[in-house]
Amino acid sequence: MIVLIVTLLALSAFLLWNRLLRKQVYLQTQKLEKELELRKSIQDELLAKNQQITNMNNELEMAQRELSNLIDLVPYHIFAKEKNGEYVLVNDSFIQFYGLSKNAVLGRMDHEIFSNKPVSFMTVFSHGDTDVYEQHKSIVVDEMEILDSSGKAHIMRLKKYHIYLEDKRMGMLGVTIDITDLKHAEQKLEDLNEKLEAKVERRTYLLNETNRELELSMYKLQMKQSQLEETNLLLEDSLVNLRDTQNQLIESEKLAALGRLVAGVSHEINTPLGIGITSISFLEKESDE
Repeated sequence: MIVLIVTLLALSAFLLWNRLLRKQVYLQTQKLEKELELRKSIQDELLAKNQQITNMNNELEMAQRELSNLIDLVPYHIFAKEKNGEYVLVNDSFIQFYGLSKNAVLGRMDHEIFSNKPVSFMTVFSHGDTDVYEQHKSIVVDEMEILDSSGKAHIMRLKKYHIYLEDKRMGMLGVTIDITDLKHAEQKLEDLNEKLEAKVERRTYLLNETNRELELSMYKLQMKQSQLEETNLLLEDSLVNLRDTQNQLIESEKLAALGRLVAGVSHEINTPLGIGITSISFLEKESDE
């Protein structure tokens, strides 16, 4: 009987332990399933992020290729260098001007690339690099004379800028602009301005001379006008005098005519009167005798 009871108790305990174990296994299974789901979700997220990163890298590579193609289309000479002086970027205009290839430039320094150039070129071309790297300044090297691959001289303007490359590495971006035609045009413009200034000075001188001649002519004209006015006044006075003289002559002529008339009348009267007086005197004399 005791054995049976013990057996039943042991069986009950085993069943209870089995139930607890099954419950614990169930809970562990549920936990594992959740962890698996979580890991799968994380894995899916990682796969999605990896795909996103891959797409971004592809877009970045495409953008870099487009940017490189765009830089190659720019007529200016564009280059980029690391702080140690190694070239990491050059465009087609740069390599065509110097008659080089990109493989001969990328990863190399100025003294390796331009070993055939004079020291003066290296001095001018590398001017201000230290200030760009250390002080983050922008440098302009103006009116450099550089020979192209054919030996033709060009007047260039070089601008240098501080930039950060990949992994935040310090670098420099350079842009060289050919200003030869601009300088020639400026020289022609200066020559034209000098010629125009000379013409303006000449014409100003001639204009001043003409003005002085005009002023002199005006002065002479005014003098002649004054003389003419004086002559007119003299003529008017002469005319008045002439009229007065004419009037006097007319009066004199009238008086002279009157005198002649009176003399004629007197003669006509005196002649018979004289004869009468003579006759009377004679008769008186005869009568006295």
